Amino acid sequence: MSAAEQPTVTGVRERVADLFAEAGVDFSPHEHEPVLDYETAAVVRERFRLTGRETKSLFLRGKSGRYAMFVSVEGQRLDTARARAALGEKFSIASGDELRTVTGCVPGCAVPFGLPPQVTLLVDSAVEQERRLIFSPGPPTETIEVEASDWAALVSKTDNPVVRY
Repeated sequence: MSAAEQPTVTGVRERVADLFAEAGVDFSPHEHEPVLDYETAAVVRERFRLTGRETKSLFLRGKSGRYAMFVSVEGQRLDTARARAALGEKFSIASGDELRTVTGCVPGCAVPFGLPPQVTLLVDSAVEQERRLIFSPGPPTETIEVEASDWAALVSKTDNPVVRY
């Protein structure tokens, strides 16, 4: 893949905005300093009085070479045996370079939406138990909070294969 063909954070954001429009969900990100860790996320959450639970996205590479984004919530850990069973193959955590090259995301700010359609979303059931969710639409300087019903609408409109975990 040439540098011109590689996804970018701007491209991710555009795809997320398009997905929100298609799902009929309001797209109103909060702008702030870069959030690349949970400590900064907590500061942003307090500043904007966000009440949702922070999502966490972890980029995985299967033994076959296919990619998946594990999407959960802050504080949840990846159960590798359960994920392997859900994905149907062994996997490892992809490198930051792979994350950038394949998705356009910045390490420390992987996102649950706006990914290339060949990336499988491995969605933890813990996500679907939350009332409100917080995540970045691509740039680490933007944060969105959505209701659970909005999350479900976004998942239903994504081009990515979705596997429940």
